[in-house]
Amino acid sequence: MGAGPSSAPVSVAPVADKSQRRLGHLADLTESDLPERLARDGRLLADFALFLQESGRQKELLDLYALDLAGAVDWSDSGEARPACVPCADRRNKLIDCCCKLIEGLESSWEEYQTSPEGLGNFDDTQEWMPHDLPAPAILEEIQKSDDSRKVSKDHANYAFSIAAMVGIHVSVVCSDLIMTWANEAAGSEEACAEAFHQRLPWLDFETCIQEQVRLFPVPPIGSAYSPQTCLDKTFFIEEFAPRLFSEVRRYSGISSAAYFDSVCRTDFEFIAFGTNSKSGELFFFTYDHQYLIKTTSEMEAQTLVRMLPSYLDRLQQEPRSLLGRYLGLYRVHMEGDQSKLFFVMRSVTAHNLGISHTYDIKGSVRNRKAESHDSVGKDLNFDEEMGTSLQLPPEVAAEVAEVHEMDLELLQEFRIMDFSLLLQIHDTSGTFRDIKPSCSVMLKTRAKRSWRYGLPLLKLSFRKKRSSRRLKPTVASCSCDENAQVAQAGGHEVKVRAGSQAGAWTRQGTLSTLHSSFTPTRQSWMPNNGTLIRKDGTMVYTMGLIDMLVPFTAYPKMQYVGMEFLTCGRGTESSRVPPDFYCERQIEKVHTMCDQESPFED
Repeated sequence: MGAGPSSAPVSVAPVADKSQRRLGHLADLTESDLPERLARDGRLLADFALFLQESGRQKELLDLYALDLAGAVDWSDSGEARPACVPCADRRNKLIDCCCKLIEGLESSWEEYQTSPEGLGNFDDTQEWMPHDLPAPAILEEIQKSDDSRKVSKDHANYAFSIAAMVGIHVSVVCSDLIMTWANEAAGSEEACAEAFHQRLPWLDFETCIQEQVRLFPVPPIGSAYSPQTCLDKTFFIEEFAPRLFSEVRRYSGISSAAYFDSVCRTDFEFIAFGTNSKSGELFFFTYDHQYLIKTTSEMEAQTLVRMLPSYLDRLQQEPRSLLGRYLGLYRVHMEGDQSKLFFVMRSVTAHNLGISHTYDIKGSVRNRKAESHDSVGKDLNFDEEMGTSLQLPPEVAAEVAEVHEMDLELLQEFRIMDFSLLLQIHDTSGTFRDIKPSCSVMLKTRAKRSWRYGLPLLKLSFRKKRSSRRLKPTVASCSCDENAQVAQAGGHEVKVRAGSQAGAWTRQGTLSTLHSSFTPTRQSWMPNNGTLIRKDGTMVYTMGLIDMLVPFTAYPKMQYVGMEFLTCGRGTESSRVPPDFYCERQIEKVHTMCDQESPFED
């Protein structure tokens, strides 16, 4: 982990055009159908792994895991080669020889699996799915009470896609979790699993393979041991990108697979349609409990997410209180007669179930940053007018929030990300939002930092800091996957935050407006999304997170910025689309102001 940004794009092309072609090359050399069949069906891969695990064939299980990962990167004679991960011809030939030996070593077990009563014969037994199904009487009761007209029900244009997403995520995560767990157990640990892979395929990089791995899962309407019966009339396919890394993101976000399934993968309720982004045309859906967001995405954004995934995961490991939005999985659904859809699952910025009084989209600029009075989401200038520019957090907490935010933006700046927002949501404990007018108009200082060459501004910039960022101690205790409630004491009133299906739910034993009375801030006292960021006087509860952070500063926005510079006679930095360095500095200054901190940059 922790590798810097790769210069080469990470492809998210359909796996049928990549892994099957590579492993199919091995099938031609070995005259075995094993590699190609496993590449076409992740359910079959999981079932064969189960057979090896139950029969105690640890070596073969690790051989299978290595072979599965080998298809992640381009090493065969066909296809476009990535210079960073493709060995020279001699090494490629040695790698192919190693893969062929893995197949030969697995062939006898593969043949036995296909004829054994404990093997392939159980694959189509739909009763095997029953242990994975999730009874949900409490959920059904809640859904019956809901009359939300935005439900994606059977008459909705995206109903088939919503069912495919729900079922497909469940199938892919169940299978990938089993494969990963058994491989780790066979090796003895996660670290030993990586070493076992290196011993078998020393010419491939384990980190690159798990970053670029894609598994394909066909889901037939009649069901199987690894997929439930569906209400759809045709088989659909779902691809799961970087399954191991996204599993770790969920783990470090305190989200178990059971909690993930409880919210995202239930066909006994509907997604809530949030709408379509008018700019990108992407679709938004919330889960029934509003804990997770499902959003279709472009290939460029998907590539950006996969490319930054190792560094992103490092950041979450280092700082569980990170404000970075939690991207929990990346998938693609293929349905006959419909265009394939790339989509990701993201945890909602606000996890508690308290009412939201106001929502603000904070970018750090002032140009076109005031929403109309009828808009449901305010912007920077609305926040300044209504909140007086400050969140009024306890001093120690405010300093930590500003520091965590600043270090989060170092990652986004490293990957040249632009146009992201800090989403701030407020619960007013008094029941009426209080407008706090500033004593004077507060405007952000936008400094033009231009160096001209041949009449054009340089686009490669850097932060100018007064001081170096100090590393904050990670809050390991706040990042548990334990299903038991995490309890914080605030003002003598117990606040429970659950990691299960009701993640972030509050149990109130007293009046929330008194939470501040004996609240002592510590490094374990706050997380950005669960309601532990409380105004000093106890009248407001804040949640916040960085969203829309997958847009890279490519050629088109660069030209937009340069054009704005000319049109405004050098005032391009006041616009929304500016180089990432300007953009990050501007938002850091804004958040420092909101947290009553001095600017970290030179005047």
